[in-house]
Amino acid sequence: PTLNDCANHLADFVNGESLTSADLVVWPSTTFYHMPRSEDAPQMDAHWSYISLSPRDWHAQNPLSTAADTVGTGNGNGGTGGTPPPNSPDILFADDFEAANQWTANPYNTDQASSGLWQQGRLERVAYQNITTQYTANTGNSALATGPQAGSMVGAYDLDGGLSSIRSPAINLPTQAKYRLEFAYYFAHLWNASTNDFFRVSLIEGSNRHILLQQTGNLANRAAQWTNFNADLAAYAGKKIYILVEAADADAGSIVEAALDNLKIVKQGSTGGLPTGGTNTGNTIYSEDFESSLTWTVNPRGADSATAGQWQAAKPQASSYQNIPLQLGAASSGLQALVTGYQAGNSVGAYDVDGGLTSVRSPPIPLAANNRYRLQLDYYFAHLWNTTTADFFKISLETEQGRQQVLLLQTGTAANRPAQWQAFSADLSSFAGSTVRLVIEAADGGAGSMLEAAVDNVRINKY
Repeated sequence: PTLNDCANHLADFVNGESLTSADLVVWPSTTFYHMPRSEDAPQMDAHWSYISLSPRDWHAQNPLSTAADTVGTGNGNGGTGGTPPPNSPDILFADDFEAANQWTANPYNTDQASSGLWQQGRLERVAYQNITTQYTANTGNSALATGPQAGSMVGAYDLDGGLSSIRSPAINLPTQAKYRLEFAYYFAHLWNASTNDFFRVSLIEGSNRHILLQQTGNLANRAAQWTNFNADLAAYAGKKIYILVEAADADAGSIVEAALDNLKIVKQGSTGGLPTGGTNTGNTIYSEDFESSLTWTVNPRGADSATAGQWQAAKPQASSYQNIPLQLGAASSGLQALVTGYQAGNSVGAYDVDGGLTSVRSPPIPLAANNRYRLQLDYYFAHLWNTTTADFFKISLETEQGRQQVLLLQTGTAANRPAQWQAFSADLSSFAGSTVRLVIEAADGGAGSMLEAAVDNVRINKY
């Protein structure tokens, strides 16, 4: 609005005049978000609102830094990231987010988030009633996070208003080698989150998008805790790819935070530093290699609709289409695995998943309180180019109290994805003190899709 010829937009004030020795006046506007708590009654403590002014971009770099603190930005792959560790020829791409990078925020102009945008920075710890929603970096000082600042309250810089996304530089995968992606991450939220809130990591290749990891919110507190993840990239050998990281607060008032650190693309067979499925890293409290009769329950909720390719424990028979393996003829170890229709049949589509959903659920697994737990397993999800995002493979955890958490979700794309065993691990420490069940699902949600899935060497270790 205008009053007494006052300019009605900022551009009229930015007219090139000097501010040297001038008297400046600022009219700040402050607000705060109050989340009620029982301690507010009968009197609520005073809440201070304040502003602070500090210089920005005053120095070319941190004036306390020395040359030894400087981290190079080249990775020898046409993009930038943290410099790979010395003597690591097996690392194709690495970013520890300690130095400047060339990741692109909002790469597809789809973001709506008003705060908590993805950015590299030094993470400041945030907690609400002893529930940590933002943690410090996994290693080093910095990480990629949805608003690294803490602010004056838990909701000051969390993700708000919708989607925030960021994409890596282009990464060219050599043709003659097999690589895997590794990173550490967390997805944290309070009880006011819903399944519309999510954290997702995808691989972009041409016009194809493949979801590697997706976790959604629920009506429970989920504390920030760094968890390791890895995914096999052998199907993308010889191609140019991007890593897309997304998080969304799609419901009003949700407290949501996410972070990612120590991202690497490592040659298969090398030690990239993350734990792999099937490895006993502590006291094993539950294990299943599917070598004997199945103790898991097929169609536990009575909602399955698949007409073929139901989950079963058996010795799988190999099936392929034009040299693209869809079902491997060997378990990850031993003779048997949990597979979607173990027979090969007389054609590639004879026993693949057809007609909808097939699911299987583990027996109850008690997780004692005051301990830390990690799930580890081997799996593959294979399909031909005729799949869509309606086709999926999913691993979830559920408690007897009804709490559910998606640990891994992969969807189909219009591209061939050959079967190849890969490792997966997830931290289950937030479920300590609960009795849990694993739920594994696969679905042919599109007409005529060709897909198979398998799981082996399930372990829950105390560490």
